[in-house]
Amino acid sequence: MVDGWPKKALIRARDEILEKDKVINQLTTQLMEFFLELEKHEVEISSEGSEDENNSVESDHKVGWMKKILGKMSISNA
Repeated sequence: MVDGWPKKALIRARDEILEKDKVINQLTTQLMEFFLELEKHEVEISSEGSEDENNSVESDHKVGWMKKILGKMSISNA
C-alpha cells in the first residue's frame, strides 16, 4: 500500500489523466461532428451537380464509420 506524498502524487496524476481524457473525448466528438457537417454539405453539393452513385456509396461509408466512432466514445464516457 502506498501512503503519504507518493499516494497524493498518484491521486493527482490520476485526476489529471482523467481530466485530459475528458477533454480529448470532447474535442474528438466535436471533430467528428464537424466531419459529419462537412460530409452533409459535400453530399448536398454533389447532389446538385451530377448524380454520381460512387460518391453516395463513399459518403455512406464515411458517415457510417464516424457514427461508429462516436458510438464507441459515448460508451467509454459512460
